[in-house]
Amino acid sequence: MLHPLQTVRMSDGAGVQARIISDEPSKPLLIARPGSQGISTHVGAEASYSTLSDLFKVLVFDLRGSVSEDLETAIRLVMILVRAQWTKDIDELMQWAQPDKAFMVDGSYGGFLTLEYALKYPEHGMANMCITALTDPRTKDHVIAKQLLRLLTAVKLNFECVNAQMGACISRSDFRDRLKEITVLAFLSVGRHDWIKPMKMSEDLAKGLPSATLMVHGRSVHLAALEEKTKYLKDVREWLRQFGVGKVAV
Repeated sequence: MLHPLQTVRMSDGAGVQARIISDEPSKPLLIARPGSQGISTHVGAEASYSTLSDLFKVLVFDLRGSVSEDLETAIRLVMILVRAQWTKDIDELMQWAQPDKAFMVDGSYGGFLTLEYALKYPEHGMANMCITALTDPRTKDHVIAKQLLRLLTAVKLNFECVNAQMGACISRSDFRDRLKEITVLAFLSVGRHDWIKPMKMSEDLAKGLPSATLMVHGRSVHLAALEEKTKYLKDVREWLRQFGVGKVAV
């Protein structure tokens, strides 16, 4: 069942747009986070993971600062909302959904939030699925400039919010020295041709996490959950079997 978007009030009074796909109370919760502000909203997460609603209550939402119609307000929010606020919002959304068990799935920038959440709230997550999580924030602009030029001329983006976020948050998102503290099981997926987050970063992440499974998707670039959706979801379902969640679906 697809519920309409609703405004969930955070403890500070701010409203976050969210919806749950499937509301059977016996199902565990899958928190599907969007990627970077100015690029991603709940729509991408919904497109990638709504088919897992046979196994989960799938929670999708818009990060604070992502969808403001007032550009100046959006930029200001992105600049002041450090990861600690976003992870707090995620935790409050999880409590609002009231799950007995929770899994997390992310894409792109959401990987930073997954790592941050696992470090800050280790008792709240049963497992993390890190789709494309950067481990090293020092990726240089010139490395991806040519590819970006081709893509950005074809996509409508909120550049101001993206730039504000990259400057305010990503430069402070190096968790490599703390990966050993994350004890939950992790499923890592990377596209072999990913130029935003080269495969080496996922390999480093898999080596640093105590309990990680790394899956390389040979025909994907940055978002295997969309680019090889059928294979990716099959791999996820197989990984979930160890928790007794669902059956393998081809």
